[in-house]
Amino acid sequence: MEETRRQGALTREPWILTTLVLAWVVAIAALSSAAFVHNACFGRFGAEPPESGPLASYCNAINPTHPWISLTIPPVLLMLVGGYLLRRHGWMALLLATALCVLVIADAIVATHLHYGYFGA
Repeated sequence: MEETRRQGALTREPWILTTLVLAWVVAIAALSSAAFVHNACFGRFGAEPPESGPLASYCNAINPTHPWISLTIPPVLLMLVGGYLLRRHGWMALLLATALCVLVIADAIVATHLHYGYFGA
């Protein structure tokens, strides 16, 4: 009887595990994106971003909130809150995670494109 009750407690609320797994996936995508944005804005091997142009505008918008904070914490928190609010609709939580991953990856693509557009391939 005790075994059945304990096992039922784990399967009664599967949205918790689903939300945590989806938040982990979003966190991995967000950390990867933040690494690409950091590389594009702060350069590597001594390459400084230009003082004017689209890359400079992008980096000035990102710089006050630093990409490691602004590109990682809000998407993960949004996924955790969204996972709780959408706990009865698992497919919507999956859709939210997919949208968040697409957004952070698109941000990394834009930053990398601007960086290589200025510095060359």
